[in-house]
Amino acid sequence: MYPFLSWHIHSGSTGYSGLSEEALESSFGLMHNIAQKVFLEATTVCAEEMKIDVAIRDFRRIIEELSVSTGKHLVDRQIEFIKSQSRSMQ
Repeated sequence: MYPFLSWHIHSGSTGYSGLSEEALESSFGLMHNIAQKVFLEATTVCAEEMKIDVAIRDFRRIIEELSVSTGKHLVDRQIEFIKSQSRSMQ
């Protein structure tokens, strides 16, 4: 991922000039996903170093739930959209 991310970060507007809206949304989604993973991993490393993971009951489960919360939210929104489309077709 490094070359892909590096191109988009260091190329300025050249990195996205001429890309379709779908391509920009896909790139944003991918970069956001990576940022979330890095944040949760860094949080876990810091918590382990400071023994916070031991002090907080169910720390690992909480981190695991956080790692899938965006996906759960998107699925919920998709279900709502499908239901609204179904109602409008009736």
